[in-house]
Amino acid sequence: MIAYDPRWDRSARTVAAALPGSELRAVAGQGRTVLVIAGSDYAKVVPVRAEDPLQGEFGVVTGDQVVCGK
Repeated sequence: MIAYDPRWDRSARTVAAALPGSELRAVAGQGRTVLVIAGSDYAKVVPVRAEDPLQGEFGVVTGDQVVCGK
């Protein structure tokens, strides 16, 4: 089980991806602490990679670099 504050749901989902089969439980007011309780059937942590926060972003361009279709 992974207990987390709803404001930190992205962090909790990352931990859950590393612990397949885990249950997410939102606990209001817990802050940035993510509590993991492993049961007797715990096997191992699965490596995960953080997503690229800039993936799909266009970045900064000037007006002369933008081509608009008609």
